[in-house]
Amino acid sequence: MSVMEQKTQEQKKARELLGQILTLRGIGWVMAIVAVFFAVWGFTDQHGSAWTVSNWLGDFYANVSSELLSIVITIVVLDGLYNRRQDEGDLRRLKALLSSNEAVVTKIAIAELAAKGWLKDGSLKGADLREANLDSLPTSQHLLDSLPSSQRLLD
Repeated sequence: MSVMEQKTQEQKKARELLGQILTLRGIGWVMAIVAVFFAVWGFTDQHGSAWTVSNWLGDFYANVSSELLSIVITIVVLDGLYNRRQDEGDLRRLKALLSSNEAVVTKIAIAELAAKGWLKDGSLKGADLREANLDSLPTSQHLLDSLPSSQRLLD
């Protein structure tokens, strides 16, 4: 292997490593390491060699409790946003399945929509049912009744 090829290989490996570090998880770990470093450094600066549990808890208990509370709030908010995005994706997928001309596919879509309560809450607003095969489905009239009259695209 020539020197130029070896240098190119090393640069490629360095870019891959940097790419792995620059992920959200990698940045989080780097920040955690930096935080621990500064915590130990600050504690040592304030207390010298007096590393006792009471000194440690005295310095960090208030900070730890407020940080844990902020983490809990962040997790709850992010989980809510994630679930909302998941529901929006599910609804888009089910609307697409609902407009299928295959009765079995439409029936599955109706069952999933009913299980999530989306047949009755107006979630189907804007659904294009022109191609939907609703023949012989017992819930087809209920489905049509759940749509505003301006959204009923079936003849």
